[in-house]
Amino acid sequence: MTIAYIISAYKRPAQLVRLVRALSHPHRVFYIHVDERTADADYDAARAGLASAPNVEFLARHSCQWGDFGHVRATLKGLGQLAASGLAFDYVTLLTGQDYPIKPNRHVEEVLGAQAGRSFMNHRPLPVDGLEDGGYARLPERELPYGLTPYFGSGYWTLCRTAVDYVGSFLADHPAYVPYFERVRIPDEMFFQTILLNSPLRDAIVNDDLRFIQWPGPKVLTTADLDDLRQAPDLYARKFDEGVDAGVLDAIDGWCGSP
Repeated sequence: MTIAYIISAYKRPAQLVRLVRALSHPHRVFYIHVDERTADADYDAARAGLASAPNVEFLARHSCQWGDFGHVRATLKGLGQLAASGLAFDYVTLLTGQDYPIKPNRHVEEVLGAQAGRSFMNHRPLPVDGLEDGGYARLPERELPYGLTPYFGSGYWTLCRTAVDYVGSFLADHPAYVPYFERVRIPDEMFFQTILLNSPLRDAIVNDDLRFIQWPGPKVLTTADLDDLRQAPDLYARKFDEGVDAGVLDAIDGWCGSP
């Protein structure tokens, strides 16, 4: 099984390197976007740390402010590069540089292989309890282009090849979609959900992002969370910070068998 990872990062280059090495496998490819606001020294350190790693491509950098379209743009750059590569992939997983796998690579393959043709994305239609005006306050106009129903969910997901191809075709055929979402507040929590949950593929979208996260936060996970992390059925967790607690990643590597 070939899995492509798109990783959005902005700090801790050594932790980004560690993440890629933990996920590395002959059938993995990585597209990494480092925020343009990140210090050049940190960017250079990440590139140097992964210079010998196979199947790693750094994407052209741009600024990613919290809540703006930059995060979606980084994801679209990764998907564009993946499409241009002609690679016959099975899944794409979107991560941040502060995520980490909490299951071995072989287990990830087993889970995805058992669900072939299905994608994993947290989603719910607006209105959503707890969001201002049910989430409609995020939209520049209450009515979306093309008569779409707006959907909300986690900004991180795992999509099968069919879903990724559908997103590409949809964007090519609906040129007003991106300009509309460039004006949406926190668009990464709605952009892909709205496309796929309005599509013929909606019944193949599992309402689960396969991620262990502690709220409110997301909380920085530490060794105090190891029991919960070990028992979680999820494939990935966020967020981690080596500057706060690197020992939690050492422990995860121990049970995952990662370097």
